[in-house]
Order: sequence, then C-alpha cells, then structure tokens
Amino acid sequence: MNSATFERLIHEQQPHIQRVMRDLARRYHLAATEIDDFARQIERALERNDFELLRAYDRRSTWETYLTTVVTRLFFGFQSELWGQWRPSAAAQRLGPTAMLLEELISRDRLACNDAAQLMRTTYHVDLPRHRIEALARDLGLIEDGDLFDAVGSQPSGDLHAPSLQIALRDAMALLSADDRLLMTMRYVDHQPITRIAKALRNDPRPLQRRIEQAKEVLRTSLLTQGIAMEDVDALLLQAEVDANSPHRKWWMMVLARPSQ
Repeated sequence: MNSATFERLIHEQQPHIQRVMRDLARRYHLAATEIDDFARQIERALERNDFELLRAYDRRSTWETYLTTVVTRLFFGFQSELWGQWRPSAAAQRLGPTAMLLEELISRDRLACNDAAQLMRTTYHVDLPRHRIEALARDLGLIEDGDLFDAVGSQPSGDLHAPSLQIALRDAMALLSADDRLLMTMRYVDHQPITRIAKALRNDPRPLQRRIEQAKEVLRTSLLTQGIAMEDVDALLLQAEVDANSPHRKWWMMVLARPSQ
C-alpha cells in the first residue's frame, strides 16, 4: 500500500477513530484542551515514519479492531505524559533496565509489586524469577522487607461479581468495535464454538480466533489501566473460557450482551 492509500484509509476510518477517542476522553475525564492535544498526537502518530503504524497491520483482525488497539495504546502513552515526563531514579539506573522498568510500573503507573512482576514477565518478557524482581523492588525502596503484596497499587479482590469490576468491564467493552462486541457476545454469551461462529459469519475460524484474542488484549489493557488487579483480570478472562462451555450464564456475560452507551 502506498502513502495515498493510507491517507484515504485514515480519512475513511475517521468516524471510528473519533468514536474511540471520544469514549476514552469521556471515561478518563479529559479536558477540552487535552482532547485537542490527544487528537493531534493521534494524527501525527498515524502518519509518522511513512505510516509505520498502519504498515504494521497484519490482517489478523479488522481495521476497526486494529485501530482501536492502536488508539488505546497511544492514549495510555498520552496519559502518562499528562502525569509528567518519567525519569528513573539514580538507583534504578545503576541497577539496569529491568530495575528502571520495575520502578516505572510501580512508581509511575501505580501497579502493585505483584502486578508489576507479572506484567514484566508476560508482556515485557523479562526472564527473571519473581523472587529476584521482589529483591529489586526492595533495593529500590518500593516495598518493605517481606511485603510483596502490600506495595502501592491495585489489590486483587477475588470477587468477580464486584460492582466495580462490572463497571470496568463495561467501559472496556465500549472500546471494541461493534463487530468485535458481536463476536465476543456470540462466543461468550451464546456459547457458540468458533467453527459455528465462522460458518454463521461466513469466515475462516482462525482469523476469528485471532480477533477474539486481540479483543481480549484490549479488555486486559483497559481493565489494568482502570486499576483492576492483574489477578482479577486473569481470573475473569480465564472464567470466560470456562463459562463459554457451560450452560450457565455469569453476570459479566450480561455485560457483554449490553450495548455500550
């Protein structure tokens, strides 16, 4: 695809991009000037390096889902800039990149140490045992001795029926395109297997499964950003897979079926 094609694509997708931006701005209470700044940042990011972000599209999802993920991730970076430019401490710099990442996740992003350790291992692929990450947190003064779970940040509630989780999931679902909300509803509310969904939508099962996984990643990112503990997020998504093969509906499946406001 050439530059003119990408320019035309951005123009065609503007209503969807604007809708995602409005949802994020409303849910995170951005001021009017901040919304304008964010819009300009999105425009620059999509055009940067000869449309590098758009060229990374691998056709494993719809353009709407891909752009939702891109805009959401760009928003989290924009939100971090609103908090101020992050600078690692001298101690973290002496201990190296892993220590700087850990300090950033706990001190800037306000994750609990346990959540930060899991995020480092799963998302950032930090090949370091949990006890070594805990030791780094102690060396940086981020937690007290022997106290891994009481660091500042979100704490797991263990209650997947909590109203706060219902609200957070509803907000996260609003970030998905209408097509992907339908796909998630068919899979997790109607309990339809991927093969049957593919037949109904006249699509191949493998791309649909990838779209579901990408949609779940959008939900995961949004829930974590809203302060839901990683243990609760993981438990919720795991329960989704279990319940998809169960005849019993769970409360959060009703959230999936409910249209976003």
